[in-house]
Amino acid sequence: MPVGGDCLAFIEIHGPCRIQGGLTVQGSKNAVLPIMAASVLNRGITVLENVPRIQDVFCMMGILDSLGCRCALHGNRLEILHLFRQKLSSSHIL
Repeated sequence: MPVGGDCLAFIEIHGPCRIQGGLTVQGSKNAVLPIMAASVLNRGITVLENVPRIQDVFCMMGILDSLGCRCALHGNRLEILHLFRQKLSSSHIL
């Protein structure tokens, strides 16, 4: 579906099967921040490589920490451990 001259890509997943894998993306703020936000959907650990050491990333790490994740940035490798014991509600987000 064209949006502003660009193609909008998506992946649709059906079924009870778990998915796993990896992909390589450019190490930029515009790539890493949405992936960090999506990490709350993962149970366990999310590992991101080539993460830029910028204020926006540190701010997002603080947000994830306040939501119950534990974030550790070692060089350009970010590990996000999902520790939620309860479901998130809109009050957590707002």
